[in-house]
Amino acid sequence: MNYELEILCKMQDEINRRFRVPVSLQQLLEGYKHTERDAGWNPTMQRKSWSGTIEAISRCIAAFQKATDATEHSACEDTARKTCDYAIALAHKTPAYCPREDLLALLHQFMENRTYNLAFTHLLNQVFLSEHERDGPFWILAESHKQECLRIIEKCIDAIRNRADHLLREMDDYRL
Repeated sequence: MNYELEILCKMQDEINRRFRVPVSLQQLLEGYKHTERDAGWNPTMQRKSWSGTIEAISRCIAAFQKATDATEHSACEDTARKTCDYAIALAHKTPAYCPREDLLALLHQFMENRTYNLAFTHLLNQVFLSEHERDGPFWILAESHKQECLRIIEKCIDAIRNRADHLLREMDDYRL
């Protein structure tokens, strides 16, 4: 039980280090309100399909993680802007009777979920697949403890995947 607690503590530390969402819910809501007032808003992101826009948001989250890992600040800012633009474009694709703020809240939860997914995937790679990270927090674990760690990570990734599926089903209610 001590080893499980140790593994969970190390996992929590690693996830906290890697949890970076490019935009806040407040930024999404303010950006959407701005487009409602701005008749000159150019909805270039509108051309993508609903699922294509969701996929683009997911790719932006991954790009943001890579850019922050490499401390490429201009790339981070650009990716955050694109992420926000995609989310707002998706909100504009919803019927007028749908509460778009609710959709943006779901989208933000999806972004957080995607960020957790990437953090756990990195953690999985760090524990088992990365030969060059021998000084990482999990490299020193005994083989049996690595298996326990793998079991915990797999359960977390399954939960994250299930949550993503649930959020996507909820967002489908907002499609035209």
